[in-house]
Amino acid sequence: MRVSASPGADIAFAHDDQVSVDKPKYRILNLRGAPIDHDCSPVAGTPGRGDELMKRFATVVLLAFGLTVVVANAHAFDGKHRGFLLGGGLGVGVDTVRPEISDRGDFIVIRGDDVSYAALGTDFKIGGGVSERTMLYYHSQSAWFGDTDINGDDVTYSSGVSGLGVTWFTSSNPHSFFLTGTMGIATWDLPFEDGFAQWSSFGVILGVGYEFARHWSVDGSFVIGAPDRTENSITGRVNSVSLLFSVTALAY
Repeated sequence: MRVSASPGADIAFAHDDQVSVDKPKYRILNLRGAPIDHDCSPVAGTPGRGDELMKRFATVVLLAFGLTVVVANAHAFDGKHRGFLLGGGLGVGVDTVRPEISDRGDFIVIRGDDVSYAALGTDFKIGGGVSERTMLYYHSQSAWFGDTDINGDDVTYSSGVSGLGVTWFTSSNPHSFFLTGTMGIATWDLPFEDGFAQWSSFGVILGVGYEFARHWSVDGSFVIGAPDRTENSITGRVNSVSLLFSVTALAY
């Protein structure tokens, strides 16, 4: 089964022998191995939930920025957890996805197989420590991997969560274990392709790590979401769970 696109649409599908791509720039995940039980023709595009979710995303960013301003004064980069923080990390892991298409959001018409990809992980944090053991911040963590699109072209997918995060250290001293959690917006995107409308939903990040030296840590995280997009009562959804292992540098 292949997914096809029509002018102005991000979601449409047809039998293998009926696939047509009128606008190659509209690309979504190739549902490899997914059965189809009735004929469906391309649908015209209609606005989805993107605007609403982007407003929520902007609200989260503003809240995190406000938090940063509050905690940063007199505590910027003094080597203590309390105060302004800025960090980023790189890692590797695996992203397991299961695409599906439903009619009117309830009855599942098409469900793809679980597919796992080796992924590169990126991590970004900006915010502040409210105490020596607790940090609050804006957090964005994503998995990046390559595959082919519906045209057979090599493309890069990104799957991640951005939102308000918290870290709790078991000790106020270096060489401490910590727990992390983030709630925000999960996204599914082809960031380097023109014309693809990002899919969005609620998502979470859950992780555990160890600060092995001041400003340096290793951690493992689950990045969980089910980004979707609806067009004319047809909803496409990608259930995604990423397991990422990262090394992070954190200035505080």
